[in-house]
Amino acid sequence: MDMRLFFQLFTADIMFDLTFGGHGPQLVKAGKDVIGMYEAMLSYLKVVMTMGNVPYLTPLLKSLPSDPKVKRFIDFCGECYSARVQDAMPSNDIFQHLVSGSCSGSALDSQFGN
Repeated sequence: MDMRLFFQLFTADIMFDLTFGGHGPQLVKAGKDVIGMYEAMLSYLKVVMTMGNVPYLTPLLKSLPSDPKVKRFIDFCGECYSARVQDAMPSNDIFQHLVSGSCSGSALDSQFGN
C-alpha cells in the first residue's frame, strides 16, 4: 500500500473515531476510500476554510450551488451522528463532550435533522 494513502486514510479514521466513537467509515481496514468519504471530506474542508478565512462570504456560499461531495459528507456525518446517538454504551469521545458540555444536543439535532 502507498504510505501516503495509508496515512491519509489512517488520519481520517482517527478523526471519525474521536468524533463519533468508532462509527466512521473504517477506511484503513478497506485499504482504500471505497465510499469516497476522504475526497468528500476534503471538499467539505475547502468550504469550511473559505468560510473561516472570509466569514462575510458565508451567506453568499450558502446561496451558491453546493458540491455534491460536500452534501454527501454532511449526510454521512448525520448518519454517524444518528448511529452514535443510538449507541447505548457511553464513550469518552468528542461527541460526548459536545452533547453534555457547552453545546446543547438540540443544536446538534437541528444541524443533522434529527
